[in-house]
Amino acid sequence: MSGAPGIHTAQFKLVAAVIVIVTALLVSALIYSDQADLYESSFAISIIRQITTETAFQPIYLVIVLSPILIAAARNVTWIALASGGLIMLSILLPWARWEYVDIASGDIEGAHNSLYQLAGPGHQMPQFVSVLVLMIMSGATALFWRVRIGGLIAIMGSVTMIFVWPAVLDEPPIIDDRALIVFQDNALLFGFYIAVFGALIAIVGQAPLLARLTGRGPSGDDTPGNAVAE
Repeated sequence: MSGAPGIHTAQFKLVAAVIVIVTALLVSALIYSDQADLYESSFAISIIRQITTETAFQPIYLVIVLSPILIAAARNVTWIALASGGLIMLSILLPWARWEYVDIASGDIEGAHNSLYQLAGPGHQMPQFVSVLVLMIMSGATALFWRVRIGGLIAIMGSVTMIFVWPAVLDEPPIIDDRALIVFQDNALLFGFYIAVFGALIAIVGQAPLLARLTGRGPSGDDTPGNAVAE
């Protein structure tokens, strides 16, 4: 490919992926820093703890979500596949919704979790979010390693599902001993939701046949198997 061949190498894409991942995680942590405010550390250390150890499972979540993105970049997938699939996968770790976790015995606020993994996690009585989580993992992996446009369509399905699930959970938080186990602060869909939608739009628009013809790429990449891998 003419122009700037250096940007189409696996090394360049791997570096770009790491920069985007770190930036997105830091920005989301700074925007939604409620969990960091609960730590008895400096603000900078608390932000890092919020990203890496917000729950006991957080390190596992990071590995599960970030490994496919980095593997795809190392395999030198197309920029559209990396951008769309990478954003969809990364959105799983970013804030989707907002709640405070209340200690039933003391009434103290113990946490302020908000990522899609945490929404669907054990102990929060939120199985409704599991379907959204599964769709987002499927869509991100599909866009990264198989069919970009199909991955985008699955992500749209997950986003629509989230819109229907979210109000239902707001209506009836679990009550134990007359206390709300999960105290919702608002009914707004947050940062991660819109990042996922943005990644889905990149997949759908970027693989559109009209755009492919206008940019001289020929037929849509979805017409051939393994389109996610760059030539």
